[in-house]
Amino acid sequence: MTAKLSKFSLPLKLTFLIFSMVLNCMGIVILQLSEAKITYDKLGFLESFKDLPIAFISLFAVNFISKTGTKNSLILALTIVGICSLILPFVEVFWFYKLWFAIIGTCFAIGKICVFGMIRNNVSDEKSLAKIMNSVEASFMIGIFVVNTGFGWLISSRFSEFWKFGFLSISVLSAVAIFLFSRLEISEPAKTDQSNVFKEVSGMINPLMVIFLAVIFSILFVEQSFNSWLPSFYKNHLKVDSFFALQASSFLALFSYIGRIVTANIIQRFSLSKYYILCISIIILLLILIIGIQFADTDDSRILLFYFRLSGSSCHLFIR
Repeated sequence: MTAKLSKFSLPLKLTFLIFSMVLNCMGIVILQLSEAKITYDKLGFLESFKDLPIAFISLFAVNFISKTGTKNSLILALTIVGICSLILPFVEVFWFYKLWFAIIGTCFAIGKICVFGMIRNNVSDEKSLAKIMNSVEASFMIGIFVVNTGFGWLISSRFSEFWKFGFLSISVLSAVAIFLFSRLEISEPAKTDQSNVFKEVSGMINPLMVIFLAVIFSILFVEQSFNSWLPSFYKNHLKVDSFFALQASSFLALFSYIGRIVTANIIQRFSLSKYYILCISIIILLLILIIGIQFADTDDSRILLFYFRLSGSSCHLFIR
């Protein structure tokens, strides 16, 4: 590896922290814009503006990255994210949020390929590779916690009307990450024949692969939509304030990360089929409890906040 492990991993972790914050601020945006009298019919389309670019750009981003290099491509993506986050607080029109999320989704599609490409091309030791991959994944989950907690404090303070200026902190983090990458020397992969790249992509297009990708996209889309609309659900149906709604959402991410950590240790020691049956049973039990509580205590169902947090860990136990 061309740089020390700590110096190499820090900007990568910071990159995933930044992308996690901008990708998972959807719930905050929906919560605040709904109070600004933007209808849910309009807000319902925001998720697609973020997720569809991630899905489609990921298929063709390799061609762009191979020409410009992983380091330059990632710096460009971070620069665009920083500029867009700097502009957002000063724009009032709703259509800009659609454009903003589309740009963020495109940059993330490029950024994630660059990050994993850098790790693959610069880390050969298996132990170091596992350590960096775990820390990068942890940074993504921490980003969800940080963005919901930070904006929750801002929205609940006396400066709540200036909540959009919280995105300026993302611009600052982007500038720091760009500075770290500019000082980092990395190994770039050898340039490949572009015709071969397109042949490989075209060779992957078959009915089974299309079905597989459609299922994966559906799972991710449902999961992201669940996270995006959860704060509004908490506030409108469980009658909690914006701060507590966002805090509950951030703890959902924390429990999801715990689920990943637990799963990584369990699957090596127990039968996979029995493990899946256990996870499905836990999920069904949670759903029965949630439905029972709603029917038995419709006036005050705040205990559901805690069950939704537990669903984060149990669902990730199953998905892993």
